[in-house]
Amino acid sequence: MTGVLTPQPAVPSVMLVIDRSGSMNFDFAGNAGPPFGMPLTGPRRWAVLRSTLEATLSQFDEQVAFGVVLFPGDDLCGVSAAINLLPRRATPPR
Repeated sequence: MTGVLTPQPAVPSVMLVIDRSGSMNFDFAGNAGPPFGMPLTGPRRWAVLRSTLEATLSQFDEQVAFGVVLFPGDDLCGVSAAINLLPRRATPPR
């Protein structure tokens, strides 16, 4: 069988696996901050991750289908299980 094959652009899919364990409340030097640890020497890991994701995902949300898996899956880590960032369905490039 012969014929013409017209390729269609594919939508890339990216699944992000995000750490929401208790260590994400530390700064990058490993300090937990008061009242249980040494004073923070910089922003908490969770704050840096969140601002990085907000800046990065907003640039590609129309071209890439993003998904998110959080671990651990329970609420024992000190970070809420609620997700504030819901992925949109990306559209194929034209």
